[in-house]
Amino acid sequence: VLVSLSISSGMIIFTKKVKHDLTGLWILGGSKNQIFHMAFWAIFFLCLMSTSFGLLFGSFILKILDLYSGNIMPEIFVERKLPVHITIEAIAISFSVPLIVSCIFSYIGLSEFKKDNDYLKIIRSVS
Repeated sequence: VLVSLSISSGMIIFTKKVKHDLTGLWILGGSKNQIFHMAFWAIFFLCLMSTSFGLLFGSFILKILDLYSGNIMPEIFVERKLPVHITIEAIAISFSVPLIVSCIFSYIGLSEFKKDNDYLKIIRSVS
């Protein structure tokens, strides 16, 4: 839930920030569909790279914790190290859920831009 909230709020803020840039592409002659698809695939690539980097960095940190963490739990526990168990299913879920959520919210944010018909109002609001 926390990841979904972070991704959705970040996507909404990001699409509001690039609204003026997308309107500039419309001024240069791009159609609404061209701009929508170009922006969606750019955001998808950005989400893919950030999800991949986060997964690799998190796996690296977990591996370091598994190898070098000391006994940090109290003596009443049998297993005193941090429990680190990495499986293919966990990696697949950790990769696909944030990517799917970010794609859904980027699509929703960009579709709001696509529905907006008064691009001149956006341009006038810049100055």
